[in-house]
Amino acid sequence: GGGGFDVAYGVAADSFGNIYIAGHTDSSNYPSTSEAYNETHNGGDDIFVSKFNSNLSTLLASTFIGGSNYDYSVDIAIDSSGNIFITGYTNSPDYPSTGGAYDENHNGDEDVFVSKLSGDLGTLLSSTFIGSGSNERASAIVIDYNGSIYITGSTESSGYPVTNGYDITHNGGDDIFVSKLSGDLSTLLAGTFLGGSNYDYSSDIVIDVAGNVYVTGYTNSSDYPVINGYDTTHNGGNDAFISKLNSHLCTLSASSFLGGKGADISWAMAIDVFNNVVITGCTTSSDYPVSSNAYDTSHNGGVSVAFISKLDLRLSKICVSDVNGNPRDYFVPGENVYVWGNGLGNNTSYQIWIQDMVIVEGGMLQEGNDPSGNQEIVTADSDGVVALTMIWSIPSEGFDGSETFMVVVDNLDSGITGTYNTANDVVVSFDVTSMVVPVPELPVVVLMIIGIAASGITIYLRKPKNTRITEQVG
Repeated sequence: GGGGFDVAYGVAADSFGNIYIAGHTDSSNYPSTSEAYNETHNGGDDIFVSKFNSNLSTLLASTFIGGSNYDYSVDIAIDSSGNIFITGYTNSPDYPSTGGAYDENHNGDEDVFVSKLSGDLGTLLSSTFIGSGSNERASAIVIDYNGSIYITGSTESSGYPVTNGYDITHNGGDDIFVSKLSGDLSTLLAGTFLGGSNYDYSSDIVIDVAGNVYVTGYTNSSDYPVINGYDTTHNGGNDAFISKLNSHLCTLSASSFLGGKGADISWAMAIDVFNNVVITGCTTSSDYPVSSNAYDTSHNGGVSVAFISKLDLRLSKICVSDVNGNPRDYFVPGENVYVWGNGLGNNTSYQIWIQDMVIVEGGMLQEGNDPSGNQEIVTADSDGVVALTMIWSIPSEGFDGSETFMVVVDNLDSGITGTYNTANDVVVSFDVTSMVVPVPELPVVVLMIIGIAASGITIYLRKPKNTRITEQVG
């Protein structure tokens, strides 16, 4: 920090373990480094991006970015090449943009920006505005496996640029936006509004292994769009929400409220190794929904308490588990694999496929890739509950190291297409490992998409002994 007011909002780590932070400062003496893109504070509140080594003992690089007015960065992300992306909002018409960017000119008031820096923070590679002359604020950024950039935030403007999106009409008040840009920031690939007639704010955005986009935040709109979700009824005041869009931002496949009678705000989101969506935030609602086996099932009487909630990728719930119904991410040879679910479609049937390959949108489901030899059909009861059902008795032999299997839950009511369709189907995964106990400091299998090959996506599977298998998909 410097002698003024310094706030960091975003943090990310690169593949070498270096740590990057981004935020804003009014300190002219905030530490910058020689050969950084901009070593001098530009006035008002400037953005800073700082790079540290993995144990935080050395400031490797640090730069200002900004114009003559105020500039705020709210989030940071790193692409597979080590380039740094930041987003936020700026009131500075002279905030730096670059030639060939999607929008080189500030549009007035507060504009969203996205800026791309080299990993050493020495070069501004590209930078663009996104706006319409009213107030627009970005809140989060994420990069997909193809290098496309997604941002989300809120706007009060009906003129915010949207294209080919699920909702291209502003709904009133403050609407959420989701925007998709090319990796060089030259093209707005897609954009959509999300909202109702009152105010709606997003706080975070993540992407699952199939490329679906999840947004969370809070809404005061009883008509916020919800579909196929855990809770489709607004509970009053501010409700938290999770919404799922396809990668083109043209289809809303699931969306759910989460809340009680008070104020419920979701601030952050992640996808865990079981492919569940986890959100956290704060609530004043004593009736905020909690599960019976949770760590703390009672509101503790404070004005506001923290919450953590977990839903499946479909925003209802289906789990891979052991015979006792305990969710599992790995099994050993000789064990049995079960599924169960709740919050599903009443009296809806599902066909369960196990596939020994990575499943992506539109991927073919093959009987020959199902080690169980058959596809179980399960049916949710009138309460949307699928009873514990065994789907595979794993052979006691034939496994060396670790293998990952995908469980595809195919919604029969939408028709059997023989392909994975994110709008109707859901994928969960588990591993079969010949190790008796998983390595405690490593996941049994880590999926890392490390680059794009001409024929598709290259995925590395890291085994417990750090051997690698390369599988080419697509």
